[in-house]
Amino acid sequence: MKILLVDDEREEREGISYLIQKFKYPLEIIQAASGKEALEILSNQKIDILFTDVKMPVMSGLELARVVRETDKTMKIIIFSAYAEFEYAKQAIEMNALRYLLKPIEIDEFKELMDDVLSSLEETQRLDQKELLFKLFSGTKLDKISKESIEKTFFCNSNVGYRFLNVEFLTNYFEENEEYFLELSKRYLGSKTEYIGLYPNESYLLLMDFEMNKSKFFNEQITKMMAAIQRHTIDKCIIFISPMFFNLDDMEECLQKTDKMKTEIFGYENKIVEVDDSDAKTEHYVSDIETAANEVLSAIDSKNPDIISKKSYQLVQTINISSKVSKLYVQNILYTIIKSMYDKLPGIEMEEVLISAESLFKARDSKTILEEYETIVAKIIIAFKSNDNEADIILRIKKIVEREYMRDISLDYIAKQVHLAPAYVSFIFKQETGQSLIKYITDIKMSKARKFLQDNDMKIIQVGKACGYENQSYFNRLFKNYHGVTPKQYREQL
Repeated sequence: MKILLVDDEREEREGISYLIQKFKYPLEIIQAASGKEALEILSNQKIDILFTDVKMPVMSGLELARVVRETDKTMKIIIFSAYAEFEYAKQAIEMNALRYLLKPIEIDEFKELMDDVLSSLEETQRLDQKELLFKLFSGTKLDKISKESIEKTFFCNSNVGYRFLNVEFLTNYFEENEEYFLELSKRYLGSKTEYIGLYPNESYLLLMDFEMNKSKFFNEQITKMMAAIQRHTIDKCIIFISPMFFNLDDMEECLQKTDKMKTEIFGYENKIVEVDDSDAKTEHYVSDIETAANEVLSAIDSKNPDIISKKSYQLVQTINISSKVSKLYVQNILYTIIKSMYDKLPGIEMEEVLISAESLFKARDSKTILEEYETIVAKIIIAFKSNDNEADIILRIKKIVEREYMRDISLDYIAKQVHLAPAYVSFIFKQETGQSLIKYITDIKMSKARKFLQDNDMKIIQVGKACGYENQSYFNRLFKNYHGVTPKQYREQL
């Protein structure tokens, strides 16, 4: 890290330089005798801390700080001066200076200040490196400088062994449970754990506790953590454990092995997988899937869009409940169905099929693969399904919502009622009405809530439950988002 000392008096610069060296701060010291000289240095070097006097000829320290702030919002700026006027202090604060110091500088005050500055810089630096780590885990190729930066922060001891855990859920578990998951990771894996939230359903844990990583109890702790997760949620989870590695290059190799293994595992079954497990083999539970796929192909032959949608939905459900199946196998099965639709149904261009195939084979996880498939099927069906039939489906959906608004209505629930795939239902509803089905359901519920609130005989908690919301705080937040006031405030305004 670098500090730039700016003062037109050499003695003052040397005095501050002496204090930095005295307290052994890990800083490269650069000096400038004027604001102009300082700007030249700043244009050519990355400076972490600007330590500048206020009163200097040509350009004051405050003017210098103002120019710096226009291009660098994060640099730590310290203003010091022999002039104690309040106006100087006020201006320094406005320019986000860290502290305003008076000459002569009190040593204790200087040390306290520098400790705070360096601590803040180290935290910022760590966050920056964590962002690089995020990119690495997400598959981004990093340049040499970025890799060196990560190694300096996280892999500074080549004798220490590291591991990572890749934790993947069927649904977006981390959107609401990230804090709980972090608590579990600290409890079972120790405090030397770095969390990288990759996607709403996928995260990484970088384990930097060498004693834990090589311990015979390591796998036991992972098992306990998995058990705690299962007690907390019905969501399905799979945890990949990397081999131990000692540097960034080894970690990248482990990431590649993990990605390869993930392509061989399709479903989720609350499973812990060791990436270096030589016995890990792809298992195929294909009989039921092939039967369901053949039923879809038969439905395509019939050219009945409702049956095609229904059988496609059943196929997706069959794949979801399969214990374990090759990801590549599923992708090929689904592509075969899409290709059959192209061959036998009118209005489908080959280009669309190729694009669909690309999206299927690029998908990272099983959830995305199936979502892509359902969306593709919906688009294909819409190409030849009549508008009259679609209008009839929309009408049926609206009647269901009007009749059952007091339930916790989901897209899956609606799809089951009309015997169609969720993706298809979502697609045609948005196309026909201009809004999402979930938005429509919420609109109906909020409209009913307003009417109920106008009835003073109902308590607010009863209103929420009457509209299908068991969680009162969630109902209150949702109502306020819609109407700008809480249910209580709405009633008071009546």
